[in-house]
Amino acid sequence: MINPQDVKTCRIIDLNLAAAEITGSTVEGLLGKTLADFPKLLETPFLDQWLMAFRSKEARDLGEITYGDEHVHQGTYSVRLFPLRENYLGVLIENVAYRQRAEEALRVSGERFRQLIEGVQEYAIFELNSLGYIVSWNAGAERLKGYRTEEIIGKHFSQFYAPEDVQSGRPESNLRQAVQKGECEDEGWRMRKDGSRFWANVVITALRNADGSLQGFAKVTRDMTERHGKEETLARAKELLELRFEQRAAVLAK
Repeated sequence: MINPQDVKTCRIIDLNLAAAEITGSTVEGLLGKTLADFPKLLETPFLDQWLMAFRSKEARDLGEITYGDEHVHQGTYSVRLFPLRENYLGVLIENVAYRQRAEEALRVSGERFRQLIEGVQEYAIFELNSLGYIVSWNAGAERLKGYRTEEIIGKHFSQFYAPEDVQSGRPESNLRQAVQKGECEDEGWRMRKDGSRFWANVVITALRNADGSLQGFAKVTRDMTERHGKEETLARAKELLELRFEQRAAVLAK
């Protein structure tokens, strides 16, 4: 924050630690300095722009400025000026190199994550838009459901549900629950491309942006047919055992 009276008295009266770190200086090294202490700054658009921002009371975007001197490390800085109360002027500074490195790190991280998701074979992992249409597809989804990426992108996810579930509105109900609670977990029969069924455990997670608005859904599906089959066999054996016990008790009671 500066007090812009004139070039010689335009003084830095406050700054945060990030401003010092970004410029390669210290808070003590910059606090109290005036524009006169940064003569090279007068060769940039800064002087004209801060005067315009000060007089018009409107923010000014200086774009990217290449600068360096004994107080500030040589670099390219994105600068924005905005008027404050009582005739003070705020200066927002960003080191473009830092931002570019952060963006590159984010891009690399995102690419690695994408490759990880696409390479997972055990789970069907894919995204839906806010209306339930498929926008991404991984290798596990292709293996489990039988659809190639190019033939399933853009289709509605309800086609994976059994006809009776579609008729009862189960797909829409699962999405509504994910929206309301953040996540929906469900188990039931699902359909493959060839028409065969498998018992699936499904988790649908609502995806929201920074302001909380719904962007879509992440969907993870596991094939639980073998476990479900064992559970059904166990349940049937239990039923038969109970029936046999009842029959034996009836015979002994005679």
